[in-house]
Amino acid sequence: GERQQWNDAYEEEKAQMPTFAFGKATDTTWLQKLDELAEKHHISISQRQPGKKIEKGDVLELQIVVRNWEGALESLVKFMHELENTSEGMFDVGYLNFKPSSKKGYMKGSFTLTCAYMREE
Repeated sequence: GERQQWNDAYEEEKAQMPTFAFGKATDTTWLQKLDELAEKHHISISQRQPGKKIEKGDVLELQIVVRNWEGALESLVKFMHELENTSEGMFDVGYLNFKPSSKKGYMKGSFTLTCAYMREE
């Protein structure tokens, strides 16, 4: 009985998803967005690279593996909040690891970010 409600919710989310031309590389776009948001929130990322591309129906996902980041805990929270709520893309932090840094009041660690998008037909 709720099928139509779920289908409508899916279509609404899908309409907000970024769409790229067929054949256009997306790695550079997502890495740039990640770097911009990290800089805005004072998170230093020194090691990151695109990971697996996964196709789930008409939605594509690109994982970005960040092997080394550093920043204050408050900055990390604000950074992750913006990733989850920005209109510049659909992002999901799937894995997060952190521990105290040698800098007082800072954390360091790693995370995996998944960027969802679609291709034009």
